[in-house]
Amino acid sequence: MKKNIEEFLYGVCYYPEHWEDEIIEDDLKRIKEAGLNVIRMGEFAWSKYEVEEGVFNFDFLISAVELASKYGLKVILGTPTATPPAWLTKKYPESLAVTYDRKVMHHGSRQHVNHTSKKLRELSKRIVRKMAEEFKDYDNVIGWQIDNELNCGLELSYADSDAEAFRKWLKNKYGSLKALNKAWGNVFWSLEFTDWEQVSVPKPTPTKENPSLLLDYRRFYSDMTIEFSNLQTEILREVTPDKFITHNGLFNVIDYDKYIKEGLDFLSYDSYPHFGERNKVGDGKKWSRNLSRVRGYDNKFIVMEQASGPGGQVDYLLPTPEPGQLRLWSYQSIAHGAFGILHFRWRTCPYGAEELWHGILDYDNQDNRRLKEVKQLAAELNKFGDIFLEAETQADVAILSDFDNKMNDQIETYIKSDENEIYQGLRAENISVDIISDIELIDNYQLVFCPRMMIIDDSMLAKLKAFAKASGTLVFTARSGIKDKNNHYYRQEFPGKIRELAGISIRDFTVIPEKEYEQGIKFDQELLKPEQFVEVIEPDTAQSIANYTNRYYNKQTAISENSYGAGKVIYYGSFFNKDGVRKVIKKLKDDLNHHKFGEIPEEVEVVKLLSGDKIYYLLLNYSDQAVRIDLDSEYINLLTEKKVKKVIEKYEVVLIKMDQ
Repeated sequence: MKKNIEEFLYGVCYYPEHWEDEIIEDDLKRIKEAGLNVIRMGEFAWSKYEVEEGVFNFDFLISAVELASKYGLKVILGTPTATPPAWLTKKYPESLAVTYDRKVMHHGSRQHVNHTSKKLRELSKRIVRKMAEEFKDYDNVIGWQIDNELNCGLELSYADSDAEAFRKWLKNKYGSLKALNKAWGNVFWSLEFTDWEQVSVPKPTPTKENPSLLLDYRRFYSDMTIEFSNLQTEILREVTPDKFITHNGLFNVIDYDKYIKEGLDFLSYDSYPHFGERNKVGDGKKWSRNLSRVRGYDNKFIVMEQASGPGGQVDYLLPTPEPGQLRLWSYQSIAHGAFGILHFRWRTCPYGAEELWHGILDYDNQDNRRLKEVKQLAAELNKFGDIFLEAETQADVAILSDFDNKMNDQIETYIKSDENEIYQGLRAENISVDIISDIELIDNYQLVFCPRMMIIDDSMLAKLKAFAKASGTLVFTARSGIKDKNNHYYRQEFPGKIRELAGISIRDFTVIPEKEYEQGIKFDQELLKPEQFVEVIEPDTAQSIANYTNRYYNKQTAISENSYGAGKVIYYGSFFNKDGVRKVIKKLKDDLNHHKFGEIPEEVEVVKLLSGDKIYYLLLNYSDQAVRIDLDSEYINLLTEKKVKKVIEKYEVVLIKMDQ
């Protein structure tokens, strides 16, 4: 199991700095009485710890940690570097972040600094060391959360210190201006550099910037963010080696595979499914895609902030979780790999930018239906927590979405990746999916989708070929295999690097006019709809398995299938929509060891869990209506100890143990 974790963690985020001393002990007593066992504290309180430069006082947090110990509550402490105090940014304005259009961020919110500022790094290391020394001997402090939601408020900064660090990073990577000019193709538009001082961060220009520069800047900024975090990790490892270290992602421009390997014991995540509920009741199910991505980075994780009440800030407010949804969404996190859940937050703060971000309790501090639901879940986790602590979610299918290609999707936006449509289509068929970034993991799956994988080098190609040869199935979508790591197009026939693997050539291509989606693809007596882009495929060693139905590419190949070793490679000459994925996956289901209970409606998510030598399934109904199901047998819902076969009530959760 993960470091220093001996039981399923179920708790809340708690902010003693927001409350009067006389109610803090009562809060912690009630938290314990609710059946919770852990609290997170401290991540936004730098101005309380260091009121003026070099003057430290942790008394309020020491008192809270000691009271937590009195009531048998474990504590996760957050380092406070997401909220530098006013004195810091006033005295050291070079620490402030700068946006692309050269607006300087200021004190008054959070995450308003740049991670390359030498002064910010110096002062961050000092406050982290002070905290570590202060709390190293508290046994109930079990771990640290680094910062909070890195790159959430501002995903890129363009400050002077960023430019200086970028030049250093480029010198390290390329060694010379000649190599840099070649790697970026700077001969185009006379962009060649003759002095390192000419090299800077991306800046506003009359027309579009060089995509090679933009990709390298994202790689650089990810490295700087990880480096900033690792400065804290090194101190915490030195001073508190017995306590775990995590961070609550996922946000943009961070290579989390690299981050976890270099600086974390495991990843954490903040889960707010009611962002999906803004569009339609039940769309919180779509939030599973984010949890599947977290699991693709780290198969077991903590949800450090789990939705409790309506959430919002001054310009928006998310729907209030209906009775049953708080519990449902918590089980959604558990189903996808969480071994700990902390609700955000215990009580709603009556002031500040997040005064609309409600916790379990409202401003009035009275017991309510959400607290009742938390107590129900706490009782269930007390009974079944050991299962979920060890259980690993089993997926036969992966979506490969590596860092470089994900970043390039944000640079080349003339089309968008169909990753979400692929994921939602597979989950509609209740096929479990991991979204992975590390290509080394593909051997763990039977079927791997590679959506819009433009950047593929020799190393990646070798891994893909080995996977297919060993009986794996690969599915590529349009615009795959055509660029190198410098973000240059290969000077060879499309689909570039994967031409031999896919057994095809691309003879023609076109974007589909925005309002012109009447084209079709005839596939296995089904009609699919191409999206955004069309490639005309000429099979070489591959076979044509679907044709276009109109336009100048009528009757030409739209989908191909190539036998490769013991496996096969599907090339889809367009981009998927959800319906298209569902139709194509029916042809590929024979490649999967996919257990089907019977007829399960789309509103119900089915997730397979392996705990030791035992197999469990969680069924979650996201609908606000009871739904009919047709299971292949009669099962007992372990959570309620009642039989289930024909109906699952609205927002209900079913836990089934399978006989082997």
